[in-house]
This record gives sequence, C-alpha cells and structure tokens, in this order.
Amino acid sequence: MEAVDKRSNAGLRELLQNHTFVGSVNQKYALVQHQTNLYIVNTRQISKELFYQLMLRNFGNFPNGRKV
Repeated sequence: MEAVDKRSNAGLRELLQNHTFVGSVNQKYALVQHQTNLYIVNTRQISKELFYQLMLRNFGNFPNGRKV
C-alpha cells in the first residue's frame, strides 16, 4: 500500500473526496464540481483504480478458500 500512497496526488484526493456529481457525459465520462471548478472525469479509470486499491487494502480480510 505504501507504493500506492506514494504515487497519490493530494489535490486529486481532495477533489475526489469533496466533489459534487453534476452528471454523466457518456458511458465513460462524467462531470463533477469541486469548489468553483468543473471537471470531466474518466469514470472507468477512476473505478478501476478504486477497486484495485480496495482490493489491496482488504486483501487480508478475504476468507481463506480454495485457490484456483
């Protein structure tokens, strides 16, 4: 997790934690507002990164099961 934390951007983290969803542009992009700025975000990429980080953070909580 240290590697993920080191490559994170404080400004982007602030934007994602404190944004207001404005609306969808299409299946790939959405508009969000942070303070007085409007941003277009790649929701696929953000979702991919979110679930990757959630998996890393919660890996130890997964039940021990049959390995494939």
